[in-house]
Amino acid sequence: MQRDKMSGVRFYLGNYADNYPTPKPEGEIGHIPVKPYWGHTTMVMVTTREEKKGNTSTTSR
Repeated sequence: MQRDKMSGVRFYLGNYADNYPTPKPEGEIGHIPVKPYWGHTTMVMVTTREEKKGNTSTTSR
């Protein structure tokens, strides 16, 4: 972690639903995962970086 100047790691645990409506209702946001993932649990690890002093700029889209 030091080589890449990371300050830590966050862990996120998520569960996929057992069933998803097909087709997705109109106007619904998100996506339907591929069927082999349905009903399973997943963990995602995300690296974090220490915020630099004076770096308060934000990027707008």
